[in-house]
Amino acid sequence: MSGKIGLHLGCGSKYIASTKDMMWINIDHGHKDSVLLDSMSKSEMIDFTKNKSVTLNTYYDRPIQLAKCDKVVCDRYDNIRALDGYREKYFDEIIAFHVLEHFTYKEGLKALGRWDFLLREGGTLRIMVPDIHAICGRLLHPNESEHYLSFEYSCRLLFGSHRRSTFLDGHKSAWGEHTFKHLFSEGRGFQTQIRNCWDTGISSRINPSMYLVIKKGEKIAKA
Repeated sequence: MSGKIGLHLGCGSKYIASTKDMMWINIDHGHKDSVLLDSMSKSEMIDFTKNKSVTLNTYYDRPIQLAKCDKVVCDRYDNIRALDGYREKYFDEIIAFHVLEHFTYKEGLKALGRWDFLLREGGTLRIMVPDIHAICGRLLHPNESEHYLSFEYSCRLLFGSHRRSTFLDGHKSAWGEHTFKHLFSEGRGFQTQIRNCWDTGISSRINPSMYLVIKKGEKIAKA
C-alpha cells in the first residue's frame, strides 16, 4: 500500500476494492439489505473483491453492473453527513456519487463542509449529481418508445425511485454548476473541473449526470 486513503460515500452496491496505490473505505448508511465485507468468510471476501468490485472506470458500466453485485456491501455503516470518527485532513480522495441529491440543501452544505474538513491539501473530491438541465429536457420532450427516454423514467431521475423504505431513497435537492463554482472557487483554494456524464464513460442515456473533480489546494486551510 502507498499509504493513501480514499473514502467512498454512499457506496450502495458499488464496492471499490483497495489497491497497492489506495486503501478504500466504503461507507453506506446501512439498511436491511446491507452486508459488511468483514462479515463474509475469507473465500467469499476474496471472490467478492476480485470479481464484484468496481473501479472509477467501471463504476457506471451498465452491463458490468447488471452482472455483478445485487446487494449493498460496505466496510462500515456511518452517517455520511457527519463522519465523526475521522480526524481533519485524513483522506487523499473522497467520492460521493449521487449522494447529495438525497439530502436537503442545508444538509448537503453541511456534508460538503465536513468532507472538505476531512480532505487533505492536494486531495481530490469527486462528486456526481443528476444533470437537471438534461433531465428537464427529457421531461419536456419524452420518447415513449424507449424506456430510458420516457417521461416516467425521467421523473424517477428527477425525484428518485421511492422504491425502498429508507430515508435516503427520494431526492430532496437539486444541484447546479453555479453552486459548485461558488462553493469550490479558486479564491478559496480549489481547482474544479465540471464535466457532463458523456465525458466520463457513463451512458448519458441511462443516467445523465454532472461530474465534478475538485482538487483542494493549500489556501483553503489558511482562509
